[in-house]
Amino acid sequence: MNTIPIPSSFVLEAISIDRPFADVFKILADRYRLPDWTKAFSNITPEGADFDTPAGIVPIKLIVQSDALSGVVDTVMTFPDGNTWKAYSRAISETPTRTNVQFFFAPPFPPEALGELLPKLTATIKEELVLLKGLC
Repeated sequence: MNTIPIPSSFVLEAISIDRPFADVFKILADRYRLPDWTKAFSNITPEGADFDTPAGIVPIKLIVQSDALSGVVDTVMTFPDGNTWKAYSRAISETPTRTNVQFFFAPPFPPEALGELLPKLTATIKEELVLLKGLC
């Protein structure tokens, strides 16, 4: 059996939404809808976005890869310094009228550097999932 290393500090959140899979996935996978339910993204373009960091807003390259068959939405953010962050979402049909959205993010920092950041990030992601639910 192969073992996949899991970061020691990560965020894994989920929410159930009383809407069909197609309705939820359409919003989740649409890069231009990110500012509607996330707090960090603004000024979305075909190539990138503005991203709100603790140090201020920076322009990033943004790739949103999605597959409706699997429900996967991967967001790849490349910062001006070349660092890349990845966030992974998955929409799963629970019933014909209910969808579960799962979100996984492993901040690319050593655990000791996360300190207060990880609980704040977890709280923000929970709020964002509630915003997503409200849009569906």
